[in-house]
Amino acid sequence: MGKSLKYLYVSVSAAVSFVLDQLTKSMILDRFREGEMLAVIPGFFDLTLRFNRGAAFSLFDGKPSTFFFILAALAIGALLYFVAGLNARERGQLVALGAILGGAVGNLIDRIRMGAVTDFLVFHFRGLEWPAFNVADTVIVVGVVIFLWKNLQEAKTAPREEA
Repeated sequence: MGKSLKYLYVSVSAAVSFVLDQLTKSMILDRFREGEMLAVIPGFFDLTLRFNRGAAFSLFDGKPSTFFFILAALAIGALLYFVAGLNARERGQLVALGAILGGAVGNLIDRIRMGAVTDFLVFHFRGLEWPAFNVADTVIVVGVVIFLWKNLQEAKTAPREEA
């Protein structure tokens, strides 16, 4: 039962992350033209439609798409490796890894369908603009933070071995 429960946590988290990402991207694609912007909170938060052909913050823009497919495959493989090493009691880490997995697959689907990732959330602060991002990016970052936090918590409470 423990093994199936472990994969249930990961699967539900990944599915929810993926569906939210794809649903929000679909809504933006239906309502915006590329570059169009709607100020939701003027001077702080906008909705827009941008296509990122690079990685995070448009790094590696211009690289061939096979580069990103290989990168995504390696990331997904690493996530599954981490999942295999956990047990069902480590719910926080499993949910976090599921969120990361769902976000990674969401962005990969964009690359396969359109050759670029759909970004639409833009924040501003004191005249500076944060690069556009999406729900997949958000769940990936939140998942990484939760995963690291839970691992740090676990490391603090684990009994120390005598040298």
